[in-house]
This record gives sequence, C-alpha cells and structure tokens, in this order.
Amino acid sequence: MTIASYLGQLKYADLRFKRLLEKAEEWHNIAIGTGLNTDGSGDRVQTSKRYDKMESAIIEANEYERLMTEQYADYVKLKGTIERQLASMSKFEYGLVLDYYYIQGLTEGEISAVLGTTERTLKRYKRAAIQEFDERYGECYRKKE
Repeated sequence: MTIASYLGQLKYADLRFKRLLEKAEEWHNIAIGTGLNTDGSGDRVQTSKRYDKMESAIIEANEYERLMTEQYADYVKLKGTIERQLASMSKFEYGLVLDYYYIQGLTEGEISAVLGTTERTLKRYKRAAIQEFDERYGECYRKKE
C-alpha cells in the first residue's frame, strides 16, 4: 500500500458510507410507499397487495443499515488514526497538504491558493510531508500489502 492509497482510504470510506445511507433511505422509501410504517409509529396501513415487495424492501433497508453500522465503526477508527497522524507532523502545513491532496482530492493549485503559497513552495511542502509521513508511519500501511 502507498501513502496515497493509505490516506485515500478515508475518502473512499466516506463515499461508501454515504452510498450505503442513500441505499438504506431508498429502500425505506420503497417500504413506506407500500404502506408500511418502518419506524413503528402510528397505524400500519397496507396500500399494496404485493406483500412480498414490502417484505423485501424492509429486508434490504435493514441490510443496508446493518452494513452502515458495521462500516461506521471501522471508518471512525481509521479517521481518528489518520487525523492523529496528520496532526502530529512536524509542521502544521505538512498535515494540511497531505489532507487536502490525498483525502479531500484538491489539486496543487487549489491547495496553494488555500494555504497562500506558491505552487513551488507547495511542492516542497508536499515532498517533505510525504518523506516525513513515510518515515514516521510507513509501517502502518506497508504491512497491509
């Protein structure tokens, strides 16, 4: 695993979590559209003669919620680890550069504008940040290959 893939895990975990949330909401809407109150409040009114559609929608919604719960714990742990690692860099700018570039996906031009530096200075920061991160935390991602 490289620095880019290690830090990029956070971005992709966030995207996966958002996708699972969308799918769970989609299946809840399908279940509600068939007349079921999925939160248990109020009267249950059946407006569809397709009981199998309602049942499968509930099963799907519950499965996506289970996956979200399962992945959320992993996401929080990974996020905490990476945030601590970036915050412990010798220069504050190093952690920001790695965060902006690998996690948030900003371009070098965008990052230099945010930090108020030239792109040349940013490239120097990025090189130094990668080297320091690799020296300090390389064992965290190299062992995962």
